[in-house]
Amino acid sequence: MSKLLEQRIAKLEAKNRIDDRIPIYVRLRGKDQDIEADVRQRIDELIGLGALNEEDRPRCVFWLHYRPYGKWMVDAELKQRLNRQAAMGNPEWLQEQAEEVGKVNPS
Repeated sequence: MSKLLEQRIAKLEAKNRIDDRIPIYVRLRGKDQDIEADVRQRIDELIGLGALNEEDRPRCVFWLHYRPYGKWMVDAELKQRLNRQAAMGNPEWLQEQAEEVGKVNPS
């Protein structure tokens, strides 16, 4: 195969590649947040709830690494998908962290 044809095929494959990543919603709490740890914890919770399989773990990414915030808000279907995932279960670790922040910064 000629080099030109190989380059054209590579470009087409890049354009038509299916994105199989799974966005995981974790609420942003500030610049001191350990996003990777929170995402791992949320993945464990979603697996426990039966929303994800263990085989899906490597495909999971933080929702803002999947797509910028503005694109989530423009597409109603994507926004609903995030809202449904956020409503699944009530993450205990997130409640505990919110309580700790409330104790440190009483308002």
